Amino acid sequence: MSLNIIFGMSFNTCQMNLEGITHDESLVSLNGTNCINWILGHILISRDEVFAILGLKGMCDEKMKEIYKRGIKNFDIHNAIDLNVLLEMFKDSQKMLDEKLKNYTDKEIYGNLLRFAFHESYHSGQLGILRRLIGKKGAIE
Repeated sequence: MSLNIIFGMSFNTCQMNLEGITHDESLVSLNGTNCINWILGHILISRDEVFAILGLKGMCDEKMKEIYKRGIKNFDIHNAIDLNVLLEMFKDSQKMLDEKLKNYTDKEIYGNLLRFAFHESYHSGQLGILRRLIGKKGAIE
């Protein structure tokens, strides 16, 4: 399976799980879980690492990377980027990946990119669980 397909499936899963979620709903944290907003922001900064590997310019500035970095404790919702802004960035990032990966053949770094694709898929599943926890109907039945 190509990386383009894997990242595309992850993107589509995220899109479905984020459908109808408001910015305020994206900030809800239950029992210490990461919130939807943090997960999407984290996916975007992870995609910046993929872009670096592929020789593309990243989308996230240093402030965003600090807000959504791995292992952050006590996510400050007052620093959260509006969910609609994150969604637009996510769509733009997918266009960039689609274009770069459609004919991608470099086997030397394929495994590293595959690790990022798995990481993103893991988080796309979390979005589905959090969607239900905030009271929304499951997007994928």
